[in-house]
Amino acid sequence: EVRGNVAAMCTGAATSLRGFGWKSQSLGGTKDTTELGNPTCNDPGVQWPPSAADYFGGVKGVDGHYLLHSSIIGGLRLRQERPEALPCKPRDDEIRLSLHKGLCRSDDLGYWLKPERESYLYMNPDYINRTGGETKYIHSRLPLNQVREQLRELENRVWFAPQTGKIEITYITYHAEQDSLVVTHIWFVLNTGGHIHKKIEPAIIRLHPYRSLASYFVDIFWVLLLFERFLEEFYELVKYWRQLGPRHGCIQYLTISNCVDWTSILYANAIIIFWAVHITKISNLRQLLDTGDVTVPGTFADHGILEEFHNKVDEIVYEDHVFRTLIAAYPFCTMARFFKACSSQPRLSLVTRTFAKAGTSIFHFGVVFMTVFIVFAASAVLLWGEENVDFANPMRALHSTFLIMLGEFDWEKLHEIGRPQAYIWFWTFNWLVNLIMLNMLLAIILDQYGEVKAGVGNAATLWSQCDEIFQRKRKVYRGEFVALRKVLHMLDPTELDEEDDDLNPTIWVETLIGEYGLKEKQAVHLLTEAKEMHDQEAMIEDNANVAQKLHVINTKVVQMHRFVEAKLQGNTAAGSYKDQPQNQESTPEDSLPPSQTDLVAHAESPDNEGFYQGELPPLGA
Repeated sequence: EVRGNVAAMCTGAATSLRGFGWKSQSLGGTKDTTELGNPTCNDPGVQWPPSAADYFGGVKGVDGHYLLHSSIIGGLRLRQERPEALPCKPRDDEIRLSLHKGLCRSDDLGYWLKPERESYLYMNPDYINRTGGETKYIHSRLPLNQVREQLRELENRVWFAPQTGKIEITYITYHAEQDSLVVTHIWFVLNTGGHIHKKIEPAIIRLHPYRSLASYFVDIFWVLLLFERFLEEFYELVKYWRQLGPRHGCIQYLTISNCVDWTSILYANAIIIFWAVHITKISNLRQLLDTGDVTVPGTFADHGILEEFHNKVDEIVYEDHVFRTLIAAYPFCTMARFFKACSSQPRLSLVTRTFAKAGTSIFHFGVVFMTVFIVFAASAVLLWGEENVDFANPMRALHSTFLIMLGEFDWEKLHEIGRPQAYIWFWTFNWLVNLIMLNMLLAIILDQYGEVKAGVGNAATLWSQCDEIFQRKRKVYRGEFVALRKVLHMLDPTELDEEDDDLNPTIWVETLIGEYGLKEKQAVHLLTEAKEMHDQEAMIEDNANVAQKLHVINTKVVQMHRFVEAKLQGNTAAGSYKDQPQNQESTPEDSLPPSQTDLVAHAESPDNEGFYQGELPPLGA
């Protein structure tokens, strides 16, 4: 700091003005005398020792370096979004002429709220490099007075104009230790309300994404697993085609689990293609960097190459942002396949079967819940939309309302609009949504979970099933057992065709031994386990229909009560009925006493179909 202050006092007025962009012809007779004498100002300056000079690549010190360890590539690029300035178009032109005499932007760029990262990165090509707002490049390794001269020239022609909507300042550095380019963006986003949104965002481009053999191995191993999964699914699809025909086979094959598998495969292929294109563009960028020279101002001798370099960097940075969004969804595909794998284990499939069984109830509950939730979100927009940015539009209000439901809120901001309004909204929302509706959802899920859990019974645990699979594999390897897949194919070569199941004969232990070559131990074990599995599935089905059976029993009890009541009151009702005049066109039901007529209508109603068969017994039976 002392050296800087002394250097400023040793610099004359003309030299200082030239250092800040004044041109020599505009200085006139300005003197270049200094405040201090020559003996004081004859400081030789910093003498760089060889070690420091070698670290920075030469005796010029830190020229062309950034934060000591990085080199500036190309320099600085300034560009902006700048719509045209056109006459304003209000509804009442007379008011505009009386209140406003200037021009307006030709388009509202929509920067009223703070933009997201994608909005910052995207520069609308329709508004960049316009007349007066051309993209400006300030080369690296230029003397400071030349840099200031270029900036002053931009100020003089009002490059930062009133109609400017966004300014982007970009500089790129190369970090040698990490072999990466660091792209630093500085954005100033302006709306016509006078607010300036500011953001600094670095992005990294790894010039060699595969830095070791381990990186290659992991990716190759993943691709091989993906290819194996594709072959398995394709073989299964061909199997359906062979046994059921192409059309019927596709219909039977397209189950939810198989659709999940193919979605995972196709999504992974999309990731592979995107990644291949991405690393190809990085390779092209490396070839472009090979033509540069960091000691040359601007790194590239040709200005066209500099523009191409920045354009490629912009494209790679934006695609990297899109790629991260794309790959973020892939774990959910893996999770769906995990649920599919769990469906074969009764205890692990509790969650999926619970959701499947409660799906209809959850859907209808969700319709009511979302209606109430959207109403509260709309009310929040009206209450806080003008004061709180979190409720400024419907989507933000829905998200903020969801956070309030989870208990995350800032009460100090909520009650700024008025405590009575905040009290009413907040208390009503928590009582109705949090305490009532969410507990109703929990009750729906737990009710179905109880039924599914009861159906599991004494199902095999995960570790017992793993032990069983291990023992079976070991016996197959020793030749004691035949693989179950082979046994199934021998018993039913067309296992996918359910129409021929009735033609299968009864299978005995002797059948498995004599005709299919199984040993007695495996034949007995196989039929025993098959019987147990059949009984367990029947028990699960019975337990799943408990509610329906209880409804049937209750309906029959009600019918019996009504019938007994009709019997007890039949004689009196029949006697009073005989004294009434008869209609010649009456139906058999009309000839019954009122109590039995009601019973016939109840028994023949659609809700009780199958619960009451045949005619009513005669009175007194």
